[in-house]
Amino acid sequence: MFDDDTDKDWEKFGSTEPYFSVLTCDRFKKANFTSDNRQEFFRSGSQYVDQLLETVHRHINTRFVPSKILDFGCGVGRVSMPLARKGQYVVGVDISESMLKEAKRNCELHEISNVEFVKADDELSNVRGHFSLIHSFIVLQHIPVQRGQRIFERILQLLEPGGIGVIHFTYAKAYSGATGLVDVIKRRVPFTRHLISLLRGRPLFVPQMQMNTYNMNIVLHRLQNSGVKDLHVEYTDHGGELGVILFFMKP
Repeated sequence: MFDDDTDKDWEKFGSTEPYFSVLTCDRFKKANFTSDNRQEFFRSGSQYVDQLLETVHRHINTRFVPSKILDFGCGVGRVSMPLARKGQYVVGVDISESMLKEAKRNCELHEISNVEFVKADDELSNVRGHFSLIHSFIVLQHIPVQRGQRIFERILQLLEPGGIGVIHFTYAKAYSGATGLVDVIKRRVPFTRHLISLLRGRPLFVPQMQMNTYNMNIVLHRLQNSGVKDLHVEYTDHGGELGVILFFMKP
């Protein structure tokens, strides 16, 4: 089974390939990260936030204007920065100190001053207050499910009444055959993922991105217990990792 502590792996990602580990495209690797590619990376974040708010207005609350915002799994600030332009104040949370350092540097370069970055843990103990918008995208899938469920419960507690949650979960895998078999072996046989890395010409102990699936019955049950009635769902597919983005309002 996977080790439940993925924090060291993500610090390794943050210190070696911080942009590629956010958007796994070769042009965002350090060796290829030109000025144009950097602009594309951050432009994608701005476009994403525009679409996010458009979806909220269309399906949840036509009058919604975010004020205090929490971005869980903020990485290098790709989404935190455009959110800061839409709201009054943003708290970006990440497990990787290297990611947080890079996010702070990016805010300085873009002259954005209304963002605070804090270190994550499963209880979000460094986060203070409540939020009108809480966002997390392509993050929880990389966290062991039991830990991710605790974080989701904490997110629901931090969302203020009338606040909007935009949370992404993966729930199934579309691939099968050899690819699916390798995935099962990597999950169940200790050290197999390191051996596969070695066979592929990579360093033996290169960090691995977990791709965990969540039981949506449990997720939806928690939303219902929180009194959520307004819910909009959009499907995602990241290379066969099937997911949903849940847009909802806390009563």
